[in-house]
Amino acid sequence: MLLTTLQLAIDRPHLGRIEVAASVGKPDIAAHVAQVVRELGKDAEVPGFRKGKAPLRRVQEHYIKDVRARARARLVESIQEAVSEQVGKQYRVLGTPKPEYDEDARVDELASFEVEPRG
Repeated sequence: MLLTTLQLAIDRPHLGRIEVAASVGKPDIAAHVAQVVRELGKDAEVPGFRKGKAPLRRVQEHYIKDVRARARARLVESIQEAVSEQVGKQYRVLGTPKPEYDEDARVDELASFEVEPRG
C-alpha cells in the first residue's frame, strides 16, 4: 500500500549497510487499520451479530489487539517496500524494526507511527 505521509531518513554508516528512520502520519495509519478491519470483518464472530455481518466499528472494538498487531506489521512491511524502492535494490533486514507509538491510544487515533534503527 502506498504511504503518502511517509518520511524516510536513510543513513549509510558502512559500505553495503543502511540504517533507516521512518515516520508515517495518521492518514496512512487509518488506511492500514481500515484494510485490516475490512478483512477481519468478513469472518468476524462478534456477539449479537451473525458471522461476518457485524458493523466494522464493532469488529474493530472486539478484535482491537489483532487489529493493532496486523496494522503495525503491515505498516512496517510498507515502509520496507518504500525503502527498497528508494535504495534501488533489495536488501536484507538485519534487525527487527522498533516501532514507536502510543500504546494507550486507540489504533485509529494514532497521530504517527515511527520506526528507528536499534542502537
